[in-house]
Amino acid sequence: MFVFEFLPGGGLLTKFEFQALKLLRYHEQGGAFVLAVEIVYILFSLFYTRREFKTMKKQGWKYFKSVWNLMEVWVLALSYTAIVFYLLKTSLTYYLLDKFIETKGKKYIKIQPLAFLDSILVYVIAFQVFIATLKLLRLLRFNRRIGMLSATLRYASGDIIGFGLIFFVTLISFVTVFYLSAMTSVKDFSSFIKAAESSFFLINQKFDEITHASPVLGPAFYFVFAFIMYWIVFQLLIAIVCHAFAKVSQDITKQPNDYEIVEYIMNKISAYITALRPNSVQEVSIPPPKPPDIESQLRYLSASLDKAMGVLECEVLKPEKKTVTTKRRHVNKR
Repeated sequence: MFVFEFLPGGGLLTKFEFQALKLLRYHEQGGAFVLAVEIVYILFSLFYTRREFKTMKKQGWKYFKSVWNLMEVWVLALSYTAIVFYLLKTSLTYYLLDKFIETKGKKYIKIQPLAFLDSILVYVIAFQVFIATLKLLRLLRFNRRIGMLSATLRYASGDIIGFGLIFFVTLISFVTVFYLSAMTSVKDFSSFIKAAESSFFLINQKFDEITHASPVLGPAFYFVFAFIMYWIVFQLLIAIVCHAFAKVSQDITKQPNDYEIVEYIMNKISAYITALRPNSVQEVSIPPPKPPDIESQLRYLSASLDKAMGVLECEVLKPEKKTVTTKRRHVNKR
């Protein structure tokens, strides 16, 4: 795409962009496999939609209180969105191909809408893959470290949502400033989307470009952005995570016990495999005794001391009783 913009004060501003599109997906080697995978994807989407509707009907409003359920809803919604955009892209592709064959390539065919649909489809699939990757934390919760991480994030979910709001407002404010001050001189800030993408990696950007765009305000905004984002906002996130991790580590009830289930299942499988072996002696693993707590130790120590004092009192008082009895007998004889 080539764009020529005539400026009001004279001159010409050029802009070009290249985007590769794959129009024919099923007319090459492996096209049948691609079509089969897409059909399986649609069937899986329908199956999981039916399952989630059953779970939603069973749990009611409690269904939406779980973060994992919300992720599942987002994945399904993005799946159907991707299917719709893919069908629109495919139909538009065949329409343009028919038009190309009809005109024998002698007429201009505008494919910008097709490129736009392809870009939107890529963004939707990328966001869907991102959420699906986060769902792997639920599958990896059987690991002790991953379980602690999941419990920490679950405990700090409310604070993290508040932090996300603060981060979003702060970032949008600085993106707007950089876009308005450098959109005509710096290519990375020529559009609002590019300015948002560049602001994430602003520390790695060239400082000279921002200084050239605005010699006075550029360095000032750059310093304020770096100080607020990297020394205040991100430190707030670290403090939230550290506080939640300390709370989860101290409170046993907040720690997950999924790895105990896995250990129990593995022991059962090992015992079953050992029992199937001919002439094999099954090893029985006796778990080590749990150490008693401090209260039980104190009770045991107190009881032992009372018992010892009772024995000592008995041993000390017996000779005194014998001496008194002997003296009484001696007096009676006299």
